[in-house]
Amino acid sequence: MAGRPWTKHEKARVKRMIGEGKPYSEIGTAVRRTRSAISGLAQREGWVMPEPEVKARQVAGSHKGGEARRRSLVSVVAQRSQPVRKRPKSKPLPKPKAAPAREPVPFEALERGQCRYAVTDRMPHLFCGAPGEPWCAEHLKVVCGGAGS
Repeated sequence: MAGRPWTKHEKARVKRMIGEGKPYSEIGTAVRRTRSAISGLAQREGWVMPEPEVKARQVAGSHKGGEARRRSLVSVVAQRSQPVRKRPKSKPLPKPKAAPAREPVPFEALERGQCRYAVTDRMPHLFCGAPGEPWCAEHLKVVCGGAGS
């Protein structure tokens, strides 16, 4: 949903205040717009806040005893600029040891109490078929990572 259009005067004022390092919420109050509207305009126009080392505005906070404390934008930016840790790649599942010599079974031929572990990579899948519900002891170790034994 689009709001009211931006006037040249409003855009100039917002650009000037961003250059001064004013927070978007303060700029929004000054031009009677929301913080999100200011953020959106700045992003569309390519305006950025000054480098924190050049212009360190103070961010108010509170701590024990109700006393106000201040910390610089530099510390806030430093906290947020930490690299995002990537999840380590999981180890591939081990290939199961060959179950006792048994012919793979198509799904339609499986009966109650037979292992339903797919032993083929391509369609139509064939299944182990060894005794075990839903998997035989060997495939249970593969599926549950050894927790099922």
